[in-house]
Amino acid sequence: MRNVSHLLAKDILIGFILFAVVPQLMAAEDFAELEADPVGMNWNLSEEYDMVFLTISGPNYFEAEYTFEHGERVGIHLYDERGNLLEDGVYTYQMTAYRLESSRIFDILARVRENQSPEEMRLALRTFGDPTSVQVQTGTFAIQGRVPLVPHEDETTDQDELERALVYTDDIIVMGSECVGVDCEQNESFSFDTIRLKENNLRIHFQDTSSNTVYPTVDWRIVANDSNPHGNALFAIENADSNVRIMTLRANAGENSLYVDDQGEVGLGTSNPQEMLHLMDGNSPSVRLDQDGSSGFTAQSWDLGGNETNFFIRDVTNSEQLPFRIRAGAGQNALYINTDNRIGFGLANPESYLHVKPAGAYNDMLRLETAGFPQVIYERNDANTPFTWISGMDNDRAWVIRPDDNSNNVFFKVDTQGDVTLYDDLTIDSLIANNTVFANNVSSPNATFSNTLTAQTITATTINYTNLVQNSPRGLARQVDTGVLLDGMENLDFYTYGTENGVVFAPNALAFNRLLGGLSANESKGGISIGNLATAAMAGVKELVQQLAARDEDIATLQDHAAHLEKRLIALEARLSECECVKNSSKKAGEPADATMEMGDR
Repeated sequence: MRNVSHLLAKDILIGFILFAVVPQLMAAEDFAELEADPVGMNWNLSEEYDMVFLTISGPNYFEAEYTFEHGERVGIHLYDERGNLLEDGVYTYQMTAYRLESSRIFDILARVRENQSPEEMRLALRTFGDPTSVQVQTGTFAIQGRVPLVPHEDETTDQDELERALVYTDDIIVMGSECVGVDCEQNESFSFDTIRLKENNLRIHFQDTSSNTVYPTVDWRIVANDSNPHGNALFAIENADSNVRIMTLRANAGENSLYVDDQGEVGLGTSNPQEMLHLMDGNSPSVRLDQDGSSGFTAQSWDLGGNETNFFIRDVTNSEQLPFRIRAGAGQNALYINTDNRIGFGLANPESYLHVKPAGAYNDMLRLETAGFPQVIYERNDANTPFTWISGMDNDRAWVIRPDDNSNNVFFKVDTQGDVTLYDDLTIDSLIANNTVFANNVSSPNATFSNTLTAQTITATTINYTNLVQNSPRGLARQVDTGVLLDGMENLDFYTYGTENGVVFAPNALAFNRLLGGLSANESKGGISIGNLATAAMAGVKELVQQLAARDEDIATLQDHAAHLEKRLIALEARLSECECVKNSSKKAGEPADATMEMGDR
């Protein structure tokens, strides 16, 4: 007997010989009976064979191969080559027996026999052999308490006494179904199942034994159902190293809860996904974004969903408010954000940062609505010359324009009655107003019109104008110079006329009408309009009042001038009186009269 231990299980295998060399393989009943003695295991062959190979595997990766020639007893000792007793446990063996009829094979085997290598023996058989028959027998035996045990017929080693494990050093092919688990039955009915796991705790464990740090070594586990009482019915995949459950499928999940089609498109609730991710549900399919606070940030949840009414974003945390909605049926490009961040409403090529273009003809293009006072802010954020304008509703509900500065002064105002107030200088080319224009800023009370101002009433401190025209419901009005009118009335002659209604006192109709510059329907027949006559009288009175006021100012000026002259006269008289006193004093002192006169002259 030649013993070669601890050879690699994947080395030139017996299975290769059986399928690649042997034309016929006899898989009949066992041809050797296994028996144990105090020091080892023996196989009693029912027939003689020319060559026998024995492969044994056991606990802690134990592997050994033995070669037996014709006439040698087939058996092993319980001690290895170093004299160490084999460990307790279950051992698996495979024995292959050959009958050889070619003298050529015996000659070749004799040449390699001196090397005492089962590998070379098998290689010789594989290369030059021509075996007419081969028999293979597999089985198990056990060692417990240093005592070899052989299972009885129809009996396997008890798991409570020994490890219940079979170790194969070759590939295993099961041509049928396989049941694994303590609850598998003798006549298991597999139906269409190929592999069945059957017991009360079902797990499949993937243990990676890689030792090199460049290779991944994470172990994985497939779990079917929780093991704890009242646990969940589920199918899960776990990271066995960290004991983290990465994926879970609950038992009551609906059909097509997760479906991946041939294009890699994922369906949730559908077996016919139309996009890379397709969600289907009978009522408002949604996606939840849930920040749980585990990273130190405030918990917040959002939903993105859609139904027959709208697409929406829901703030779940804050009373499930809907801050964003798109109604079903919204038009093309209802909201469009271009690559330059310009926003279009109703168009895909916005020409400003906010461009609104409805499909039809609408008037209400923009509406600002609030319980306060809505305003629009126009801000230039340049670092050197920043400025901000505010326009909108003021506290008194008037529409105003003002700068956003510390003064908070209003420059322009339109109140709820329609009156317009300008609080500063006004310079315009043309202004047409049907009601009232006010320009009454105290610091700069000027309203300058370079062309034409047309209005019924203008109230201002100072008005500089090129052409001021009063408009009335009767048509375009021409301003009348009341001074010229009064001068013309001074030259009018007045007459008495006898009419059917009595005597009428009036000016000459032709001269009066020429004075006004036009004729009414009645005046064209030689008459005088009573309204025009009354208006002319009013204009004359106005002009007289203005002239009287002007003369009063002149009189006041003359009175002031006379008073000033009177004061100067009094002062002069006082001066002369002083001079007279000096003259009299000189005479009393005996001074010549000539000297006195000289002083008076000076």
